[in-house]
Amino acid sequence: MVAKEEAAYTLGRMALNSKERSAHIVDAGALLPLVTLLEDGSVGSKEEAACTLGRMAFNSKQRGAQIVNAEALQPLLTYLKEGSMGSKAKIRARTFGVSFFRQNVNIVKVSSD
Repeated sequence: MVAKEEAAYTLGRMALNSKERSAHIVDAGALLPLVTLLEDGSVGSKEEAACTLGRMAFNSKQRGAQIVNAEALQPLLTYLKEGSMGSKAKIRARTFGVSFFRQNVNIVKVSSD
């Protein structure tokens, strides 16, 4: 793994099932770099960034709103449509993408008005 991919992976593990750690990740300023990885990173970095953002959104609607405000939706949708990912990566990303949208449907509707 490259350093950025490892960092995104580590943040994702930290965010797993923890609202508090997810809040610390955002407070530390990691949200925009995760979105940037999702847009411009390697395939592995994109996978880890998508999973981390999904875990953070799943943990908290407030975190989901912060992710929406960081303009992560379009890069996430683009990532989920890419054909270059392996099947395990697609399943993993889609799982967290679905959880993201399920938790934040009202936020997305409000944001699109």
